[in-house]
Amino acid sequence: MIFFKSIRKVRAISFDLDDTLYDNQPVITSAEKRFSLYLKNHFALPDVVADPVFWRTYSDDCIRRYPQLDNDVTRLREVMLVRALKDLGHPIDEGMAKQLTAYFIKIRSQIVVPKSSFELLSELHARYPMACLSNGNSDINQDGLAGYFDYDLRPSVDGCRCKPNQDLFVHFARLAGVKPCEVLHVGDDPFTDVYGAVAAGCQCAWLERGIAGKTSGTDCLRILPEVQLSSLEELRQLLF
Repeated sequence: MIFFKSIRKVRAISFDLDDTLYDNQPVITSAEKRFSLYLKNHFALPDVVADPVFWRTYSDDCIRRYPQLDNDVTRLREVMLVRALKDLGHPIDEGMAKQLTAYFIKIRSQIVVPKSSFELLSELHARYPMACLSNGNSDINQDGLAGYFDYDLRPSVDGCRCKPNQDLFVHFARLAGVKPCEVLHVGDDPFTDVYGAVAAGCQCAWLERGIAGKTSGTDCLRILPEVQLSSLEELRQLLF
C-alpha cells in the first residue's frame, strides 16, 4: 500500500466492477466470440462478423453519428446491430436488437467473482453505504454481486455520463447523503476511476494493474489517488 495523500473520513464507498472485483478480460473476450458465432449461425451471416475490427468500425461510426451513445454501451450495441445486419442483408427491428443485446449481456455476465471479493464486500457493506459505478453492462443480479450494493449506477443516453465524467460519482454522493470528499472510490483504471473520482472531489483507492494484474500501471496515471493498493485485501487495513 502506497499513500500519496492523507485519507479523510470515509462515509460511503463505491466500486468499479470489471477488472476490480473480478477478472473481466477473458469473460468479455469469450462473450464477444460466442455472440458473433450466434449471429453468424442464426442469420447465416458471413465470416466477417467474427472479426472484432468489423464491429469496431460500426461502433466508431455510430458514436461519430450519435455521440451520446458513448455513454451507453447497451444502447450502442442495439444501434450497431440494427445498422450492421441491415448492411449484411438481414434487417432487424429495434425489438430484435434489444433481444439480441439481452442475450449478449447474459453471456457477458457469466463471471466468476472470487470468494475473497464477496467476503470483503460483505464486511464493508455492514459498515458503509455502497454503490457499484461501472461503464459496462454486466448484470450484478446474475453474477451474485447485487446483494452487496445499495446502488447500481451506470451511465446512459438520457442519464449520467460515463466515467471519468463526474456524474456517477456525484450522483452516488447525493444518494448516500454525503459529500463527494467523503466517498472512497475503488477501481483499477487510471483514467476512468482515478482521474474521474479525484476530479469529482472524491477520494480514490487505486487497485494498480487490477485484480488480475492485467490493466494499466503507474505510467498511465494523470493524477494521483489517495492510495495505491496492491490487492483489495489492503482495504481492510485501510478502513477497519
